[in-house]
Amino acid sequence: MTPHSVLLLTEDRALQISLQQALAKEDATIRIVHGADEALQAVCTRGKELDLAVIDFADGCHGMTLLSAVQTCQPALPVVVVISTDTYHAAAVAYANGVEACMAKPVTAEELEIVIHDLAEPKLQLEAA
Repeated sequence: MTPHSVLLLTEDRALQISLQQALAKEDATIRIVHGADEALQAVCTRGKELDLAVIDFADGCHGMTLLSAVQTCQPALPVVVVISTDTYHAAAVAYANGVEACMAKPVTAEELEIVIHDLAEPKLQLEAA
């Protein structure tokens, strides 16, 4: 999966720039939203067109509630969460809510590029015997 359409929920200009730099080699469109309501509306109405969502919990959104709603609307949509501090609890709860990756700020373009590349790799699937 090379992302062609990415949803970014943030108020952080540095995160916006890092994501733009991380996707510079791709022909990707980044749709920036500034609130949980706007993000959820985009996921529920255009979620099948999205390849990835990056959600910044530092913007004051109700993170876990938003993640739960995103999972309900688009369970196959890969989600990367960016948090203000590297806390085990926040990351554990995010992963429990279906997040593919959790990153602590500040996030560089190189780090985002690695995570996006890793998400693009096919996952091994076990088959029942």
